[in-house]
Amino acid sequence: MRSFSQKELLVFDEPTSALDPMTTESILSLLQTINRTQHITIVVITHEMKVIQQICNRVAVLDEGRIQETGPVSEVFSHPQTRAAKRLVLARMQDADVPCVKLELPEDDKELAALMAYVKAHNLKVLEGEEHV
Repeated sequence: MRSFSQKELLVFDEPTSALDPMTTESILSLLQTINRTQHITIVVITHEMKVIQQICNRVAVLDEGRIQETGPVSEVFSHPQTRAAKRLVLARMQDADVPCVKLELPEDDKELAALMAYVKAHNLKVLEGEEHV
């Protein structure tokens, strides 16, 4: 974990990567406390969608080093507009504790949107490129 600090801004790069769940919760709780009590903006750079949903208000989705989509976490996660954001939402669904089926992600954006709607409606996980177990 690396951090950069200025007077009213803290930047954390992967603050919870490779941590056990209990330590992750402690770190996230500490970040929330610092944000709330010290009125310091915290920027978290992470691949962990659970972290974003748990402590962030806004999200910027990057793909190949470029910002693809920004907005409130609830809006981006419930109505992703870009292919990159849609992939992240599907990845988050994969982590959820719900029944699982094997599907391949379609290349067409309309087909991908239809698949996401189906997944949400049927409370399913989506795994990409994994063997059926």
